[in-house]
Amino acid sequence: MAVAIQAEPPRGWRLWWAGARPRTLGVGAAPVLLGLGVSVTRLAAEAPTGKGIRPDLFLACLLGALLLQVGCNYVNDVADFQRGTDGPDRVGPLRLAASGLATPRALWMAAALCFTAASLCGAWLLASRGWPIAAIGIASVVAAVAYTSGPFPLAYHGLGEVTAALFFGPVAVLGTEYALTGSVSGWGGWLSLVPAGLGAAVLAINNLRDREGDAASGKRTLAVRLGADRAVRWIRTMMLVPFAVPAILAAGLARPWLALPLLMLPSATRLAMSVRTDTQAPGLNVALAMTGRLLFRVAFYMAVIMILMAKAPPFRG
Repeated sequence: MAVAIQAEPPRGWRLWWAGARPRTLGVGAAPVLLGLGVSVTRLAAEAPTGKGIRPDLFLACLLGALLLQVGCNYVNDVADFQRGTDGPDRVGPLRLAASGLATPRALWMAAALCFTAASLCGAWLLASRGWPIAAIGIASVVAAVAYTSGPFPLAYHGLGEVTAALFFGPVAVLGTEYALTGSVSGWGGWLSLVPAGLGAAVLAINNLRDREGDAASGKRTLAVRLGADRAVRWIRTMMLVPFAVPAILAAGLARPWLALPLLMLPSATRLAMSVRTDTQAPGLNVALAMTGRLLFRVAFYMAVIMILMAKAPPFRG
């Protein structure tokens, strides 16, 4: 008779790396890359002989975004555990508090360290761009904490996807563009709809997978409110509609190269159709990871295309 062997849980820094949910970090990096692409293109058009983007500002944007996401993940881990949403029998990746591998106090401290480090990145940007950076940073930290904790946890009232769309979309893309150039553009606003839709889809798949446990614990996510069938249709819409953005921009700006991300539409369609209502199916975890990768690939390729077509050095020498 075969005997099941349980994997040894991670220890030390690997434990905290697992709690940071590294497979989701591409979702946080994607809008910053898009903001970089928009900024390089704009500066090349406005000043063809310009000196490009300051690399320190870009790195501060990228590192700050990732630290905010990791901090939010730690808060989500401990807050869901303390509210009784996550337990040892939860479906999905490892959660530190629910598995007993980290105490709530340690997780809150880890989140605080991440937010403090993100604030230092924001302070660097603030010195160059002024108070709007402070407003963006404060709003981002508040949203990260209020997502699953506080007197009105957003995720528990069906506002998780809206929050994800706003902060992975316009806030991150336009915030990066402002930090790198000192202003924002309508073009950046349009492009921000891509990570807004796909970022919300990542969260929606997560909530679809967890909907039964969430419903039992009183967590009224959008998947709980809509029901499985309508939640699946909504997820598919959020995954596919963002591909209209590069098509619209390519036609409206007479820049056909902007439509190149549409080459990924067939694979995105197959991925969207793979989302099912069975919460126990490993396929939902696979779809969750692949949607995050899809968002990063679309943003990365669009940023590379914009930088190459700008025909200008992206960073100052």
